[in-house]
Amino acid sequence: MFSSLPSLRRLFVIVALLALADGGAARAANLLTNPDFTKADAAGAPTGWERRTADAGYVKTHTDSQPAYVEIGVNKPGEDSFIQQIVAIPPGAAEFKVAAQVRW
Repeated sequence: MFSSLPSLRRLFVIVALLALADGGAARAANLLTNPDFTKADAAGAPTGWERRTADAGYVKTHTDSQPAYVEIGVNKPGEDSFIQQIVAIPPGAAEFKVAAQVRW
């Protein structure tokens, strides 16, 4: 599906803010750990997110920016680099909202 888009072959970004709208709840609960990228580990990856670069690309979390953001890239053509987080969906979940802001 994505192979026809050259920019996504070079840079594959999965940066999503996933929220669960709980039936009649007035406020949605965020299912992600560190959804705003305000925390990073010693390697520069956002805390709570898995870095998937196969040692080919790079991930750098800019916690000093407002708002904080993640820079994901590759060093040469043909490489892939992304971050991911697997979340448990609460039983009885009825509605989800997914939002992302991506720039390249």
